[in-house]
This record gives sequence, C-alpha cells and structure tokens, in this order.
Amino acid sequence: MRVNYTHSKFFNFFKTSLLFPAFALVVLPTVVTKKACKGDNGNAPACVTEITPANGADSVAVATTINWKAPDGGPAGYKIKIGTSAGAEDIVPERNVGNVTSFDPDADLPPDTTIFVSVIAFNGKGDAVNCTGISFKTATTDTISPIRQPVVPECTTLKNPKHNATDVEVGGTIEWNAAGGNPFSYRVKVATADGEELFSEKDVGIATSIDASFLPKGKEILVTITPYNVDGDAKGCEVQRFTTKAVPPPPVKTPDCVSLKSPAAGATNVSIDPDALLVWDAPTGGNAPDGYKLKVGTKPGLADLFDQDLGNVTSFSRRILMYDKQTFVRIIPYNQFGDAENCDNEVSFTTGPVPEGAPRFVRRSIGDMPDNHPILLSYRKGVAAMKALAPDNPLSWTSQAGIHGRWCGGGSGLRVHGSTNFLPWHRAYLHAFERAIRHFSGDPDFALPYWNWISHDRKVPAHFLDESPDNPLFHARRNSGLRDRQIDVRWVSERIINEILGFTNFGEFTSPNFGGRGLESKPHNNIHGFIGRDMNDPVTAGRDPIFYCHHANVDRIWALWNEKGNPNPNTSNWLNVSFNKHFSDEQGHAITGTTTSDMVSTYPLGYRYDDQKEKPDPTAFNRIPVEFSLVEGLTLTETPATDGTLKQLLEVDFDFSENEALYDSMMQLANTVPTKFKSQIAYLSIKGIKPAPGENMFVSVFINGKNITTETFDESPYYVDSFSFFISGPDAHGGHEGHDGHQGHEGHEEMSYIMDLTPTLRRLKDTPEIQDKKIKVQVMTIPFTDDTPAFTYPSGVFSIELYEIK
Repeated sequence: MRVNYTHSKFFNFFKTSLLFPAFALVVLPTVVTKKACKGDNGNAPACVTEITPANGADSVAVATTINWKAPDGGPAGYKIKIGTSAGAEDIVPERNVGNVTSFDPDADLPPDTTIFVSVIAFNGKGDAVNCTGISFKTATTDTISPIRQPVVPECTTLKNPKHNATDVEVGGTIEWNAAGGNPFSYRVKVATADGEELFSEKDVGIATSIDASFLPKGKEILVTITPYNVDGDAKGCEVQRFTTKAVPPPPVKTPDCVSLKSPAAGATNVSIDPDALLVWDAPTGGNAPDGYKLKVGTKPGLADLFDQDLGNVTSFSRRILMYDKQTFVRIIPYNQFGDAENCDNEVSFTTGPVPEGAPRFVRRSIGDMPDNHPILLSYRKGVAAMKALAPDNPLSWTSQAGIHGRWCGGGSGLRVHGSTNFLPWHRAYLHAFERAIRHFSGDPDFALPYWNWISHDRKVPAHFLDESPDNPLFHARRNSGLRDRQIDVRWVSERIINEILGFTNFGEFTSPNFGGRGLESKPHNNIHGFIGRDMNDPVTAGRDPIFYCHHANVDRIWALWNEKGNPNPNTSNWLNVSFNKHFSDEQGHAITGTTTSDMVSTYPLGYRYDDQKEKPDPTAFNRIPVEFSLVEGLTLTETPATDGTLKQLLEVDFDFSENEALYDSMMQLANTVPTKFKSQIAYLSIKGIKPAPGENMFVSVFINGKNITTETFDESPYYVDSFSFFISGPDAHGGHEGHDGHQGHEGHEEMSYIMDLTPTLRRLKDTPEIQDKKIKVQVMTIPFTDDTPAFTYPSGVFSIELYEIK
C-alpha cells in the first residue's frame, strides 16, 4: 500500500527516513526531451523508448507504476532512477531492477510535482548510451493513504546444488530459488566449513545464481543467501550447505632409480680435483624426484666418506673422495612418497694416486663427514691418546693446548694475535699438531679437518656435541645451548666471508688492527665468543678439540685468498719472524728454524684444502703488496669520558667545523664511485682499548644512527663495522699446567681497531648531520649469550683519519 502526501514538509521528512539498499550501481546522466533516442554502443542494447506514464503526461496518479517496452539488442536487465529534476535521483536512487519491464516505487510519488524518470537497458557488452528519459506531472490530492507496514522478503533455498547435497562436482554455478515477498536483491557469501572464505559477502542484485568455478574439491561448503528490500533483510534464514567431490589421492609412486654417469663404472685413476664432478641424470620415468641422497664409501654398501641429502641437483664436487681408493657410490632419488625403491645402482671406481707435484694430505670439511669417516675416526683416536699422556709430556693434550696459551696469552715477547703474525704462526701450530695426531692415530693419511662455519645451517658439527664418555671431541666448558643454536649472521655469514676474500691488502684481510672486517676480528674472534668459556680465552682455547678445526678454517680462508692472486707481505721484517722451538714434532722434539717464510703456502707443507686445486696455481701471488700511508695533518681525535660506569651504548661526537680540510677530503671521497682498487680510504680508528678480562661481547659501530639497539644489524645504513675481543679471562688456568710457561695475559695489553668509514659516508653524505659537519660515533656492545652480564665499555681514543693507498 502506498502513502499519499498532502504537503511537502511531511513528504520530505518521510522521504529522508527511507532505508534504501546499498546497490553498487553506475549512475548515468538523463536529459529529458520530447523524444527518446536509441543507444549506439557496439552490441549493447538499444535505448528504452516506450515508457508509461507517457512523456509530458499530466495529473498522473501518485501511486502509479512505471512500465516500459523491451528495446532491441537483448537486454539482460534495467537500471532506473527517479527524481524531481532532470538527472536527479532524490526519490529513487539509481537501482538495478533486474530483467523486468515494470517498477513499482517504494512509496507514493509526491503530489503536484514534475517527476523525471530514466530507464537504462544493459547487457554483457555494457549500458545503452546517449539515451534520454521522460517526465510527467503528478495529480493534486488532499488525501493521505494509510501508512504502509514494512514487509521484508522471505528466505530462499539452494536450487543447484541442493541443500545437504554430497559429491557435488566443482565448477558451474550455485543457483537458488527466487525469494517470495518482493526482494530487491540478494547478498551472498560462500565459505568452507573450516573457515576459508571463498566468496566474500557481495550484493549480486536480483540475480539468482553466481559462478562457482572457485569451489575446492573435497570440502564442506557453506552458502549464506540473504534476500532484502527497502524494509530490511529476510529473517531467520538457514545457512545452506553441500559437500564437493573429493580429489582422488594420486597413486603412491616413488621416483625411478638412477646411477652414476661420471665417473663411469669401473673407471680407474679417477681425479679428485674439486673442479671435477660426480654426475648423474635425472630419472625419466615415474614421478619426478624432489632431491637426491648421495652415499659414498670405501666398501660396498658403506657410506663412510659421504652421506647427505643434496637437494635437487644432479652433480657434486669430487672433493669428498680420497686418493688411491676403490670408491662405491649410490645415488638415491626421493620425493614426497619416499626414496626410490629396489635400486641396485651402486657404482664403483678407483681414484688415482696423488698426482706429481700435488700435496698428499687433503684437509676436508668435518661437517661433510659421516660419523664413521676414516679421518674423523683417526681424529678421535689421536685426541684420546694425547689426553691419556702425562701433562708434562710435550705431546700431551695439556702441553699442546699450553703452546697457544704461552704464545697467544701474552707475555711471550712475540705478538701473535692482533698482528700480521697471526696467520703464519697458527699455520705452523696446526701443522705440528696435525703431525702429532697422525702419529698417535696410526693413520698415515690423516689430515686435520676444518669447520666451515657457514655450512650445515651455521651450527656446531654434531661430532663435537655427543656427550658420551667415549667421545674425546666433546668439551664441557663451552656456552650452553650450542646444539640448537645458529651462528648469528652478524658474526659470520657467506656475505662476510666474501667481503673478507675481496680485500686486496694483507693488513685489511687478516688483522683487527687494520680493518675490523678482517679475518681475525671477524669471524675468528666471533667464533671464539660464540663457543665461549675455554674457547673464548687464548690461554685455554687449545683445550677444546673444536679449536683446531676452527683454526683450520681460518687457515683455509687465507689459502683461498692467496689463490685469488692476493699477495702476502714481502718485507724481511715479516718473512723472517722466527717461530724457533715454539712447537714439537711427532716425536716430542722441539722444531727449530721455522720462520714466517716457511708458512706462505700450504702446498710446500704437504697439504691442501678440499676446495683448493690439486696443484698450486703458478699465477698466485702475482700482485705487489699494497702500502697504506696516513695523509698528514688531517687527523681529528676525541677521547670519551670514562667514569667506570656500566655502558652498553657509547657515543662520541665529532665536529668538523674547525677541521674543514679533513671534512672536504672525506666528502670528496664519499662522492666518488667506489672501485675495487682504492686510492684513498677514510678510517675510523679506536685505539688504546683495554677491555676487562673475560668480557664475552660482540661490538657493532655506527655513525649518526637513529634508535640503535642490540638488534640493529649490519644492513642498517648507519653501520660501519664490528669486532669482538679474544682475551684472557679471570678464570684462565693455562699458565701453570704442564710446561706451557705462560707469563701473562695478552688481554691486558691495549688493543686497536681500524674500520673503513668510506661506505657509510657514501650512504649518509646527503643527510643533514653530515652536511652540518657532525658525526656521532656510536658503539653498541652485544652479548654472545643470554647470561652475559652488563659491560663496562673500555676506554680508548677515537680518531677519524684519511689514508692514501700506494
């Protein structure tokens, strides 16, 4: 029933109180003329031209129905809008009424008013265009119809698929029955019973179906259909549901078997050069593999040389092989269903002897070794035998550890750590230790394994963590939680190692006193701190069996750096440093006459690493060593206040307004394009550091940083460099064990760190602080372990200096 209005005030109040549904409709402008025009929009329908009441009609009843004739062009539906002026929609906002040819307004039209009506046909090609509407005038009346009672639509039910249907094929449409009670539209939502939203609630107009191509297989589907009109939503409607047909499980099929392609079965004199490969083809039948397991051993069915999941690759380096051995190789493809089954694909071949001119001993990655690897068995046997010797025996475990305590703990007269002696001294130390293990293990092929810190998920190899009494590689005095703990990428990562290998100067490459990114400072010191306790003290570090594998990796990185053509120092002061009687041979006799010049390459010492070439590269060491010199007169020094209070973040302010020459030179450097071989470098140096003994901390340095915390990584634009301390602690007892002759603590000496400031200046050169000639150096101390106490930051002198490189 409609309402007749007697005056405009009442009509306006009632009209603004109506609740129109929120249709998402395109509003098309309507221009009223005496003639309706046809559309011209490709295949869109023509304009609606026959509408009643007729255009220009007078005294039209306020309770009239709008009717029209379907135009040519196959319309799919119509949009209507009604207003009190041309193009207006203040009576009926534009509404999609579906594919009908009449419309009954929600309420009586206002009396004695010119009414403007637009009816726009549309289909899948779009709306009819360039169409006009009609206008007519309503009659004058003094009567008011009774107020209409609100009537909401009735609920609807699924038509296809039916409510509670099962095994429904996916695709097609979801259809429902038209609701009774004059609905204007439907809101539809589709989801799975476990909460995954498939079709978020949408207003679909007067349509009674939606495309259902999105339905998943094997799921219970919930469909909510809400009819509604101007009076509101249908009430109490039940959620409709059905279940789609399940996906049949694929047949369980593991990959087909594969065999080694190269080397060929039965081959002899097979090379183990690291550039040579073990190669196999992917299987051609069955399900594709997700990866391969490689098992390599010295007997049929044994995997004592290698036993690992390689992932989805079809080759692997032969570096894992050993000289002059019959070798058995199995390759096992696998996928989600398991390993390839019933494979009889083991291939054997024989490796060649040590090539002429190549070293006999090959140091291998301990992380690659199965628990029964011959080298690992020999290392355990040799360590156990040395631990069983009397402490005063020069080859006992106590005495061997004491060698490091004596020469690296300080007070020996030769500075090893924090100097260019660091690498050659430790190479000589490991070489003598390796000979001792070879002797006590009885294995003439033994070569000391190395721990590659960035491989195998950056964790300590499991061989060192087995706490059983018969595992001599376990050491109790380490940080807790190492079994599950990864090495922080701030301390050691592939990017850090590559950066170190990219240095072209020996001082930068090796020493914390010339570049905090160097091999000794980062990562060597950081790994000592990561393992902790005995390993974090030069006096006691050699007591932990992991120490020797850790330092073998340091030695390996030096060897790889030389292979890249980078030169060692060629001065007599470096080449003639004596290590006379520092070490013992396998008979316990002091080794005499050793100098740095004997340690410049691994090959003359009879060993190489498994990723080094079999023979030395004749082009290695072909560069002239680089020299650095300070640019005179361009040094600014600031000493921070040190009151002995506990600090975790230390800040030092530099103001270059009174030293503009240095500032201008640094800005000129910051604006140059970086090259591999630099002519100048701006360095930040922290000199005269005297950290407290035993403080197990990692130190990061920033400039002009915002909100610097212990979680600020080296990806920060403010980052300069980092370093850590490897110093004697208060609980070190190496000085009175055996005959190690410890005479003091190197940690009591002042230390210095020099960091390349240039990359950070390039990143920050346009910031306001740098432009204002201000640099704030920020030093953040970070604990290696959660139980590390607060730090007292050591005193030191901070300088910013410009160096020339010649």
